[in-house]
Amino acid sequence: MMSMFEDHIRLIGETESTNILLSAEAESGLAYEGYVIRTEHQTGGRGRLDRNWESPPGKSILFSALLYPDIDINKLSIIGLMISIVILDAVSAFLEDNNSLRNISEDSLSLKWPNDILVRGKKLCGILCQSGIDAKGDRYVVIGAGLNVNQDRDNFSSEIESTATSLKILTGRSQNREQLFSLIIGKLELYYKKLKTSGTGWIISEWIRVSRIIGKNLTVQQQDEQITGICVGLEPNGALQLKVSSGKVISVYSGDTAID
Repeated sequence: MMSMFEDHIRLIGETESTNILLSAEAESGLAYEGYVIRTEHQTGGRGRLDRNWESPPGKSILFSALLYPDIDINKLSIIGLMISIVILDAVSAFLEDNNSLRNISEDSLSLKWPNDILVRGKKLCGILCQSGIDAKGDRYVVIGAGLNVNQDRDNFSSEIESTATSLKILTGRSQNREQLFSLIIGKLELYYKKLKTSGTGWIISEWIRVSRIIGKNLTVQQQDEQITGICVGLEPNGALQLKVSSGKVISVYSGDTAID
C-alpha cells in the first residue's frame, strides 16, 4: 500500500529553504498533498518571528511537507501543534529504541507553545507552518521542521550556543538520522490520517497532556508588549489561554513564550 508521505520524498543537497521551495512548487502546480522535500543544508532557513535557522551541512533533519487539511482557516495553527507532537513522539521512540532515553530522561523532553521542542530548556527542534493558495485555488499548508541531530557544541554560533542543543550533545554519541527521519515520516502519516478522520479536538488535548503546561506561569513576548499569566488551557483554534493578574482569562495568538 502506497504511503502518503514516504513514497514522495525528494532529497536535495542544498536549498535556500525547503518551505520556500515547496510553497513555490505548490503554487505553480508542481507539488501535491504528501510531497516532502528534504535537504542536507539550508542557506536561508527561517524560524518563527523570521529568525535565522542555523543548519550546518549534514548535521540536522531538515524537511518540509505539503498538506491539505480540511479545517477552518482560523484553526490552521493547530497543524503546528500536531507536528510538534509528531516529532516529540518520534524522537522519544527513537531514543528508547536506541537505549538513549536514559541519557536524557523522557520528562526533560517538552513542548514550548506554539511548536518548539525543548530538552532541559534548550531548543532541539523548531517548526514553521505557512499557508497559501495553490495553482488550483485551494488552500495548502507547508509544515517545515529543523531537528538538531549531530551538531557538536562548536557548530552553534555564539548567538544560540546557550539556548540550542542536539541529540549528539545530549546522548554523547552520533545518531542515525535516516532511522529517525523514517520514524518522523511514519508518525506524520499516522497523525495526519487521524486529523483527516477525527478532526482537531484530539490535537489540543494531546498537546496539553504532553506539554505539561497547565498551571505554569508564562511570559509571552510579543512585538510591542509582554504578557504574563498562568496557563489555563488552549482555545479550540490553538491559542494560548492565560489568566492574568486581574483574574481575567485572555487568549494569546502569537509570541515567544518562556516559563517563569
